[in-house]
Amino acid sequence: MSVLSDHRAAIRANTLRPDAEILHILQDRAGIDAATRHRASAHAAQLVTTIRTDSAPGLMEVFLAEYGLSTDE
Repeated sequence: MSVLSDHRAAIRANTLRPDAEILHILQDRAGIDAATRHRASAHAAQLVTTIRTDSAPGLMEVFLAEYGLSTDE
């Protein structure tokens, strides 16, 4: 089989697998140590906090305020 076929087969085999289980598998495969994951998580949380406290909304925030995620538009 080709590499693409292998990837497609893996996707099909894991489509209904629980997210938490997939996350653990991907974390193991990434080979990133706990300290690096912790730093990345802390940095991401800081980015979210900064974005949420920014008084000037960006294009995406304006769009979501207008249409939201649950509307048909």
